[in-house]
Amino acid sequence: MKFLYLFFLALLFSCSNKKPEEPQTYVDVAMQILDETSLQLKKEKNLHTFGNGGGMLYCVERMHLALLSYEDYTFEQKRRLIIYALETLLQNVNDNEKVRKDLCQYPFKIENLKITISFESKQNIVNPERITFISARDNIIKYYHNPPTGYRVLIHEETFEEAKEKLGQK
Repeated sequence: MKFLYLFFLALLFSCSNKKPEEPQTYVDVAMQILDETSLQLKKEKNLHTFGNGGGMLYCVERMHLALLSYEDYTFEQKRRLIIYALETLLQNVNDNEKVRKDLCQYPFKIENLKITISFESKQNIVNPERITFISARDNIIKYYHNPPTGYRVLIHEETFEEAKEKLGQK
């Protein structure tokens, strides 16, 4: 009887409750791309990610990154930064073969991306010309200022192509 009891206990504890790993879904792969891009932008441009996501109900339709910078850049440097972030994410999506079949359209385009960059000043500078927020969505880049009133004010708007042209890029 003891032998049977010991055998049963050994069998019970030798069986693992570990579930087999589920295959990676297209949402998992898309989120992995966003995470890897976040790390790349942190390393290369010191941009901190505080949000990510996208539209991925039946396929990957959109991808979003919300970034934060503590650097004091000029307007042109901020333009370069948003262009760089958009192109980096776009390249990372289009280069990833795992997600390719699950993109609503391939190649993915700038219109499929949304990136925002918030700029926080280390010195808490109040300057009416200072860009405090950039939003890139649907191929339109918008530059904003947050005055002391607290309401965001649009300062400038341009398409992705216009921004690249102004930087001398094609």
